[in-house]
Amino acid sequence: MGFEPCKVLIGSAIRQKPAILKEFLISLQELDTSGLEVDFLFVDNNDEEESSLLLQGFRMAGSILYLAREKPDEAYLCTEESHYWKESLIWRVAAYKNAILEFARENNYDYVFMVDSDLVLHPLTLKQLLSSGKDIISEIFWTEWLANTVKLPQVWCCGEYSYAPNNHSLSKEEKNRQAQILLSQLQTPGIYEVGGLGACTLISYRAISRGVSYSKISNLDYRGEDRHFCVRAAVLGFRLFVDTHYPAFHIYRESDLPGVKLYKRKWHEKQISGLRFFRKTADNKLTLSMAVRNEADRYLKMVLEHARQYIDAAVIIDDASTDGTADLCRQILNGIPLVLVENHHSCFKNEVKLRKQQWEETVKTNPDWILFLDADEVFEDRIITEIGALINQ
Repeated sequence: MGFEPCKVLIGSAIRQKPAILKEFLISLQELDTSGLEVDFLFVDNNDEEESSLLLQGFRMAGSILYLAREKPDEAYLCTEESHYWKESLIWRVAAYKNAILEFARENNYDYVFMVDSDLVLHPLTLKQLLSSGKDIISEIFWTEWLANTVKLPQVWCCGEYSYAPNNHSLSKEEKNRQAQILLSQLQTPGIYEVGGLGACTLISYRAISRGVSYSKISNLDYRGEDRHFCVRAAVLGFRLFVDTHYPAFHIYRESDLPGVKLYKRKWHEKQISGLRFFRKTADNKLTLSMAVRNEADRYLKMVLEHARQYIDAAVIIDDASTDGTADLCRQILNGIPLVLVENHHSCFKNEVKLRKQQWEETVKTNPDWILFLDADEVFEDRIITEIGALINQ
């Protein structure tokens, strides 16, 4: 999918330990921002000078860094057990986040991406959230909120932090069952509507201009600025969503830091049957793969003439045709790299063997992407202009 010209402000209110902050900043620099105009606004509320120096040294080519400094005036305790937030600290952070939203509104940013400074993001996070077309959407992450407990996500169904629907007629057992269904669903890649979210959230200009904010709602006793943001957004008519395609990694404790390396390794490399696959973000090639038999007088000519407009190579198994199918393939695909395997004996009655041959011959060419087509299949014309962006995203 291609992206329209888009201005994004990545904002974060930061009071963080240097080792954790370093990983957060590296992951921001690794975000895929091609085709986007991306700037940064950090509120430096750090206790440690090393953390402030990391923010001052942050750079990304083509981006502007706006840096605000406010010295902390009360303690904030983070231990291996949990994080301990005073009410006054919560609403100070809310004020910083509101200032980021207001800056974005005044400077006509299309989106604000509000990110906590203890997260490590997948490089495709920002583009995935933008591609959703949602006004308010978070990328999911999972955390042991208390040490040695089950990991739970930073999104929820209703209330302060409930995974069951707000239905008083349901029994406790039914609520628990539905909560488990939701938690299971959130482990499957997709986009889902939720009742609450935070910490890693893309917010549109439309939502900001309508008045979403992190300010306290005076007649609610919910703890945490994200909960008040979600209630206000819902009242203003904005639905809340979570994306689960590229979960972030949460460095909730310093003991989580060794997990960053393993998390990042999964971006770049998978071990599948001894083969190594790497993600390419540009110059991907599309290889057409077909198995055909006696198609010269049917639709094959039309299929290949259309396909040659967007493919980069082709691998075709001619299964002992007797009507000139192989010659037609050579003629139509002239000028395009073509591997044409002509079987002397047909495998038509053993399709498993034929498809295995097709797969093995195609993989030998080391393709980036493979398009399997039958000899009577044609895409709509949009594929000619859009397939390149699809396979490079």
